[in-house]
Amino acid sequence: MHQRFKVWLIFVLLGNALCASDIITIPGIVRTVDNPVYPISIESNDEKISVLARRAFGVHGAYRVVANDSGKVKVRIDRLSSNQVNLIIQSGETNQTLAQGRISGSDWMNATLLACDQVVERTSGLKGFFAGRLAFVGERTGDKEIFVGDLFFQRFRALTQDRSESVSPRWSPDGKRIVYTGYFRSGFPEIYMLDVENRTRSTVARFRGTNTGGTFSPDGRRLAMVLSSPGNPEIYLADAQGNRPRRMTMNATLEASPSFSPDGRRLVLTSDPMGFPQIYMLTLDGPSRNNSGMQRIARSLSRNCSEPVWNPVNPDLIAFTVLQGSGFQIAVYDISTATSTVLTSGGSDSVEPAWTSDGRHLIYTLRAAGRKQLRVLDTVTKKSVGLHSPNAGNASQASFIYP
Repeated sequence: MHQRFKVWLIFVLLGNALCASDIITIPGIVRTVDNPVYPISIESNDEKISVLARRAFGVHGAYRVVANDSGKVKVRIDRLSSNQVNLIIQSGETNQTLAQGRISGSDWMNATLLACDQVVERTSGLKGFFAGRLAFVGERTGDKEIFVGDLFFQRFRALTQDRSESVSPRWSPDGKRIVYTGYFRSGFPEIYMLDVENRTRSTVARFRGTNTGGTFSPDGRRLAMVLSSPGNPEIYLADAQGNRPRRMTMNATLEASPSFSPDGRRLVLTSDPMGFPQIYMLTLDGPSRNNSGMQRIARSLSRNCSEPVWNPVNPDLIAFTVLQGSGFQIAVYDISTATSTVLTSGGSDSVEPAWTSDGRHLIYTLRAAGRKQLRVLDTVTKKSVGLHSPNAGNASQASFIYP
């Protein structure tokens, strides 16, 4: 059962109170674009905490975990109780304590990851994301079910047991609900809402035709979805329970995978007026008739661009899946420069990007040799690390929420 937790921090910086927004000046570290990686060492009185913290910093492209005597930043995280740790941040050159405090979480794992997030914020100025949660599609039973768990698959559980296809989970902004597409009742796609804590389910959309693509607006007050009851898939907007859906596109093309801008005023989506999937932006101030209200982006990259997701922090960035050669890769489009950057490579398919709350990292699905693995990708350094072993089974279609 999901538990809300409290974090209690008392940080000291050279004898003065340290606010959450303050950044520690680390001797020996110059923060520049050319030197974006911080050598960090981890110590603990608990080997499990040490392993988890090393794993966390190991997926973050801004850090390089090193031996205890060579870190520019020294971090010590000691277990105090079943759900509390003590955090000390030191300079690696002088061993001077720069910040320290106690952190409480829902359990020791959560407290450890919250402590690591505090280190990220105070040493780099970036937001932490290690203590976030994932909703994803798992296939441990052979069927596609909705799962939730921590970022590093220490603990995860199934929310559905429909023995059918349950796909495309999306968190509500408050982390209490998940909207997803299920086939278990009729064999056709319908949109459902899950309460994460008590696992109760309600119907959002069960119209004639297909009902897919449910996603929350950033304020949690609206749902975008794709309904085909008019005859072909169109974008609709409804309230947070799916009531009073209003049609936003009116054309003969196929729309899919809507994603809200951070201010909730626009959608980015997939459409195919050219006969192949491309990425479009739609302003939500009126219907789009014959595609006149949609603007195509990433125009020259590929004849197959899909699965767009808008960055929750930087409104200029949109991640998406692009066909490159014979495989799919993850790319990011920058609205301010009208340029795209392909971030992954190789012979396997990299698909289904989802931003983390720091606006720097993406969770995506790697498909290779019949397996599906969720990975975290640093969009700055292009570092990619798997989040789980094959023992967790196939996992895909992630959605991220913090905390």
